[in-house]
Amino acid sequence: MPELKKQRFIPDVSYSSSYTKIGRPSAEIIYKIFSELNITKGSNCIKVDDTIPGLLEGVNAGMWVVGVIFSGNEFGKTEVEFNRLSFKDKTKFRKKIKNKFKKVGAHYVIDTIKDLPKIIKIIQTRIK
Repeated sequence: MPELKKQRFIPDVSYSSSYTKIGRPSAEIIYKIFSELNITKGSNCIKVDDTIPGLLEGVNAGMWVVGVIFSGNEFGKTEVEFNRLSFKDKTKFRKKIKNKFKKVGAHYVIDTIKDLPKIIKIIQTRIK
């Protein structure tokens, strides 16, 4: 949280797994957040994550789920390492991780967070 504040990002609500009895992939944390923000329908919300447990958490909460391939946990490489990869290697990682994310229920899979605004617009249209 201190690092987020330095970047002027202050979330309305924040929980970690230390606030739960069950933990991910249960939707326990999500339900706490829904309660605090007075959200009654998970299907009006989007869960963005780069981990299998995080994606499953969103699925279990009935949310729209978006997996991010090249940002962290499943990909497991730094930006420098990513930039050194060939197009062919990036394509292999993309396919492998996308298949994993789709298998656990991700509605959409994107390369990076830069791609998220386009997906949000698609989801907003589908919700309407």
